[in-house]
Amino acid sequence: MCVHSRGPHVGFIGAQKTHRNPAILKGTITPCGMASVWVMSMVSPTTRRCWALDGLMTGVPRPIEIKVDSVCLLQCRNLRDLGGLHTHGAGLVVRPGCLFRSSTPSEFDPEEWRAISDLQLRSFIDLRTSAEVARFGVSVFAADVQSVHLPLFQNARHNWIGPADQSPRATALRYFEMLQDGLSTIAAVITLVARPDAAPCLVSCSAGRDRTGIVVACLLELLDITDEAIATDYARSDSFDQQSGRALADTIHELFALVRRRHGSVQQLLAPQGVTNNICQALRREYLLQPQ
Repeated sequence: MCVHSRGPHVGFIGAQKTHRNPAILKGTITPCGMASVWVMSMVSPTTRRCWALDGLMTGVPRPIEIKVDSVCLLQCRNLRDLGGLHTHGAGLVVRPGCLFRSSTPSEFDPEEWRAISDLQLRSFIDLRTSAEVARFGVSVFAADVQSVHLPLFQNARHNWIGPADQSPRATALRYFEMLQDGLSTIAAVITLVARPDAAPCLVSCSAGRDRTGIVVACLLELLDITDEAIATDYARSDSFDQQSGRALADTIHELFALVRRRHGSVQQLLAPQGVTNNICQALRREYLLQPQ
């Protein structure tokens, strides 16, 4: 487990929400690879206009603009948009430009902070320990961003630090322990993220891989995203500081198998912590859409 790391890493950043005239939504929609959104046209050499449908809220199409320079700049920070991940059977996807994950922004330089401002975040969740925040600094956002410190745990168990066995099964067992230790935090994150004023939201820890991976996996499972899509997204963090740990897709499959064997589902695991059906429904209203 990476409690704190430094150095070059690989990831992906996503889209910025804007509100403009729906009349621009004419033309051909084509896939945009890892961005998991739909590129419509180039607005300028540094901006692409994309399309998403607000199908669950108002039914009104709305454009999304990607700052291409920001995408390139922040690829090394393990920051990516979770938009476009598919649900099991309803044909829905995670709304682009609304839910992001990353390593700690406390290490971003001024140019990277200008890039992250393009996301127009409304909320930021820091999963690091209090000791990490005190030592490495607070991630300071603009006054209109709700910044919340919710440590997944305050003290790492000894077997989490520098483990010799980093196989998916062994890593999943450690993740399951972290999940159990952090149930109240995960419930608090889900409750916060489900609020109608929370998105766009960024979830972060030190590397954006272990703690963020656990919390994001739970969020996505509650959104009914397929296990394969969740595992594939998690594995995109594998390039991020491999000396401190790996991010292999099978780890997520093993983790979900543990949860379901012992508790039935993520929702059943979190229900005693106050994650109700109403909260799960609110989460789906805010973060899922029907693409065309």
